[in-house]
Amino acid sequence: MTRAWSVFLDEYPLVLSPFLMRPTYPWNYDAQSEANTHDLFRSAIYSVGVNYLGLPAGVVPAGRAADLPAGVQIIGRRYREDLILDALEAIEARLGVMAKSLW
Repeated sequence: MTRAWSVFLDEYPLVLSPFLMRPTYPWNYDAQSEANTHDLFRSAIYSVGVNYLGLPAGVVPAGRAADLPAGVQIIGRRYREDLILDALEAIEARLGVMAKSLW
């Protein structure tokens, strides 16, 4: 799987993906039950998966969904964190810094 991603990223150096596969959870969702914790990790499959593959990625706020903060993830090639950071910076420049308004 790691090789397949490397070949793919040769042609497409950055991949935009959701951070979570559903709207953001309430702040204490994982603390409510073990089932909720498992649900949270299942919905973060892109984030967890790329980490297991050893691929660098970054997450940036992208607005709100269901009145909760939402983010997107940029996945890139190994040793090309510079491209990821440039892409995250471009997204933030377009959408504005949301950390002041999310909560």
